Amino acid sequence: MADPTFPFVPQTQYVDIPEAPLTGDLWEGELYNERVTRGFIAKVTNVSQQNTIIIGANNPTDAVGVTIDGGLIQVVAGASAAATALLLEAAIEAAPFLVGKLGTVTVSTATLTVNWIDYVAHTVVEYSPAATTATVATPVVAVGQEQLLYGMGVVKKLPITTAMNTALAKPTSLTQVFAGVLIRTHGTNLPPAQIEAAGFDPKYLCPGYAYSVAAQNLGVVVDYVGEAPLVGDPVYLVMTGANAGLWSKVDGAVSQVTSGTMAFNGTDDVGVIVDGLAPIFVASNVSNTQTNVDLVAAWNGNPAYAAIATASSVTATFTLTFLDDQVHTVVAYSPATADITGIVNSTAAVAATGKLIPNYSWGRPSITVGDPTRAFLRLANP
Repeated sequence: MADPTFPFVPQTQYVDIPEAPLTGDLWEGELYNERVTRGFIAKVTNVSQQNTIIIGANNPTDAVGVTIDGGLIQVVAGASAAATALLLEAAIEAAPFLVGKLGTVTVSTATLTVNWIDYVAHTVVEYSPAATTATVATPVVAVGQEQLLYGMGVVKKLPITTAMNTALAKPTSLTQVFAGVLIRTHGTNLPPAQIEAAGFDPKYLCPGYAYSVAAQNLGVVVDYVGEAPLVGDPVYLVMTGANAGLWSKVDGAVSQVTSGTMAFNGTDDVGVIVDGLAPIFVASNVSNTQTNVDLVAAWNGNPAYAAIATASSVTATFTLTFLDDQVHTVVAYSPATADITGIVNSTAAVAATGKLIPNYSWGRPSITVGDPTRAFLRLANP
């Protein structure tokens, strides 16, 4: 007879650690408290981009053309705008780096219409070093099916169409609502042949099917970008850019650092004006270095300014290190001869790309080699 005090099913499952686990693999989990929800990747109607290029002013023998995804295509302008358009049409059609992406290119008078076939956004920019112009427009914007992978962090795609399933999407904005991590569980792994038969790339998850999304009480294998995380580091989900959906130990933000050279004079007032706020300044005192020291003390001792940036000085160099990731304007306050000259941003501000996921933690740093490397991410209780 079975011991009634022993649970019929153990509360925790233990699994072998594979040498090279795949992203989205379950690392550990409680059988009865996995906190896994269901979601689906919404299908979209694919649309190919369309561009128009209008040859405007035309000066024979000018170089003119376009750059497409960074590749330059140029011609020598013909006798008329219409003739130049025909020359550019032939050059675009002959570009080898556009094979498999480019559909038709047609010309009507001096207007080229470029039709793409790959549902991918292409960057088309006018190249006009002389008088002849080639004005580019994008009347039809590309719409492509999102390509999601296990281990990605996903957000809720509005509108939510059912009570039980949430539409999942790759993040594109810091303000989107985090839904969880796509994980590999029974019933969510479609065979590649089935995905390909449905008309989608078998390297990615097939849209229109339900997938498991973990939010708590699990550990999953994820790809991270940047420096390898250590246990206990903050966990950020990359929300914008090419790495959206991957993970990082930092939010990607960079603070602006601005420096200038102090030039004291007698007892002249000298300081800085930041973002158009009231100037903060001191009287010139003995030397450039001492005036710098005085200005640093004035800045850091003022709560309103200290909340914006930290001031520091090295001999004649006065430096502000800002505490956010925004762009700031810094100019000298110089009502007399004393001045701060050569004010430049030694480090430009870069806005955050990652969103802090506060209830998550790194379980173990890199477990495989490659770029990006993989790590265990623990999905803890709030």
